[in-house]
Amino acid sequence: MPDLFFVGRVMNEYDGLPAQRNDSSTQMTVMNGNPTIPTPVNEPILTYAPGTLERAELQTELEVQSTTVVDIPLVIGGEEIRTGNTSNVVMPHAHSHVLATVHQAGKEEIGQAVSAAAAAHHEWSTTRWE
Repeated sequence: MPDLFFVGRVMNEYDGLPAQRNDSSTQMTVMNGNPTIPTPVNEPILTYAPGTLERAELQTELEVQSTTVVDIPLVIGGEEIRTGNTSNVVMPHAHSHVLATVHQAGKEEIGQAVSAAAAAHHEWSTTRWE
């Protein structure tokens, strides 16, 4: 039977005593108390009806976005990485129109990402909920 996690210690399912294991990866942080969650504030409801300011602003932004090709790098450990091995992001209704190029990860970048995640694990795992 598997071990159970309890208040940062591994417990043996059979006798309820702590299992003989000192592996820090089996520990977890217990959230004590109730977090204070702020009341969400919704954005105003817009109609985008013909002749409205929001519709004109949307059309202007769509024109800007359709004339710009965005370069999207990998972000590993907070650093931008451009591999040169890219794929295109296209408009859903016009597949020949490229909106962005995305850099693809290879074996090396995947290894870097795993190492960066492992290095960040301790700090992230001790981050307060509030």
